[in-house]
This record gives sequence, structure tokens and C-alpha cells, in this order.
Amino acid sequence: MQTGLIGLKGLMRERGLTYRVAALRAGMGVNTLCNKINGKSAFTAPEMEALAMVLGIPSGQIVRYFFPGMDRVKAEVPQD
Repeated sequence: MQTGLIGLKGLMRERGLTYRVAALRAGMGVNTLCNKINGKSAFTAPEMEALAMVLGIPSGQIVRYFFPGMDRVKAEVPQD
């Protein structure tokens, strides 16, 4: 399974969504969505939530798709 911004493009293809249709359903402009998926600008939290709903991304997997590489980062918990 592809994740990250490339994974978003893959999900759009799998679901038969064009940039235009995905943007419309997510309440975004087409150019805005294109720029964000291509890494030219960052998604806002509401945009991530809207696009995740359009693409059917479960809330537990949003990090994998919108923050590439972050799902592999392990938080270090200080020991007392």
C-alpha cells in the first residue's frame, strides 16, 4: 500500500476520482488540491479531514497519507 502524498493520488485513481471531482466533494478549489497533493503547499486540518472523508481514509490512517514518514517515527517516552 502506498502512503503519503503519492498514496493520495493512488486512492483517487482507485476510486475513479479526478482532481476536479475530489476537490468539489472536499470543498476545495481544483488548483488548491493539485498544489497540495503535489507538495507545493500544505493541507490545513479541515482540508485533510474533508479529503480523508472523500477518499474513505480511516481517521487512524490520516497520518500515513498526509504526513509522509511520520508514521514510522517512534515517540520516546521519558523514564522516571
